Amino acid sequence: MKIIGILSIIPILFLCASGNAQTIKTPKWSISSGEPDDGDTGWNSPAIGPDGTVYFGAKNGKMWAVNPDGSVKWEKKFAKDLAGSSAVLTFGGDAFYIGEQAHPGRLFYVSTSDGSIIWEYQLPPPDHLEKTPEPKQKLGGGINSTPSISHDGKTIYFGTGNWVECNPCQEDIYDDRLFALDVSGKRPKLKWILKGSKVDKVQNEFRLSIWPSPSIAPDGTIYVSNFNGFLYHIKDLGDSFKILHRFNFFEIRSQKAVKELIPPEIWSSCAIENDGTVYISSNDGQMWAFNPDLSVKWNYKYEYDGEFYEAFASPILTPNGLVIMGNEKGYLNGHRMETGELVWRFPDTDDPTEEWWRTPSVNANGILIIGSERSGKYFGIDSEDGSLVWETPEIGLETGCFPAIADDGTIYVTGGFNGGLFALPGDSPLADTDWPKGLQNGYNNSRFDGNLKE
Repeated sequence: MKIIGILSIIPILFLCASGNAQTIKTPKWSISSGEPDDGDTGWNSPAIGPDGTVYFGAKNGKMWAVNPDGSVKWEKKFAKDLAGSSAVLTFGGDAFYIGEQAHPGRLFYVSTSDGSIIWEYQLPPPDHLEKTPEPKQKLGGGINSTPSISHDGKTIYFGTGNWVECNPCQEDIYDDRLFALDVSGKRPKLKWILKGSKVDKVQNEFRLSIWPSPSIAPDGTIYVSNFNGFLYHIKDLGDSFKILHRFNFFEIRSQKAVKELIPPEIWSSCAIENDGTVYISSNDGQMWAFNPDLSVKWNYKYEYDGEFYEAFASPILTPNGLVIMGNEKGYLNGHRMETGELVWRFPDTDDPTEEWWRTPSVNANGILIIGSERSGKYFGIDSEDGSLVWETPEIGLETGCFPAIADDGTIYVTGGFNGGLFALPGDSPLADTDWPKGLQNGYNNSRFDGNLKE
């Protein structure tokens, strides 16, 4: 594999729209994953191993392990499509799990030393679903959900299904299951499956997926949402599960959403605070904070000139006590965790130029790193006041990854539709907050290891 190039990291100043001089942050190096579309990295987000090796995959089914200096450790093709799920590393970093986005869907357990497959798990057909709403949809499979790992490392959880963006659409996969696999032995063993449309009435017949990654609380319970408008709080009982609480977003959508019949799809994973508060966004334009029992602590509606704008990214928590959320209107928002009060929004204009903000990460200096699908750029934004600190050149359209931040401050991002891995210079490690990035940490295991406050 060839390194595209070592690019200059000398800051270049430019005049931004607000008239303030800001810094262009140019990648130190980049790795190609193939031509656009084929090399599309989609939502695949880098994972960082204990030795600094970075792992990422692409739509072409290939996976890369890249050293911190940009040299390729290994490159392997073992799947049809790896643009949805991301690698999640085991405790010791000697292996990772990753899901296949394509039908019928497989989960892979892969050695980090050479990219060899240790085992693969073929998803069983969904016996509770008889047919798809559209004839060209495929029934069962498709893993866009990055697996999460239990505190003892013996169980992984992941959801199934794809986003239905057109009807009909040949690549759409119709599924709605949450899997729990026992991975303590040499081969994976199915513990249980939550079947969303069997547990709860179908609210949207075209969109069933459990797309988000499950988030694991310090007590081992699981929070996960689905495209059908439900948030579940689940306890793993071993060979079965118990739904402790659930919240139905469909019943309390905003009036605008109800009038226009906007489905309350939940793309967002949960961020969990050490007092047990759970944060999540819903696609009818709202940000939510729940108590552990899923009673509402507060919510905030993203309404501008009578219109609600989708908020489908996942929230993160900053060192200065804010929960951060972006929305389709083009605003990134900093809310007080305790009350939901809006402290700042970026940009502070009535007509934002960006759109489709993705999930940010925050470093120890409080700088948010986030990508915009519209411009294909990544931005550094000060979490104290929402001011722009730096931006990159265009890296790739539909930049969907959760940025990874290494111990030396280097920021790793993928290029979306244009593919590739990019290393951005930085001088501050990932922040030490309860949930500083999408998928929680550099291993991407979506698990909070802290202790809940009494």
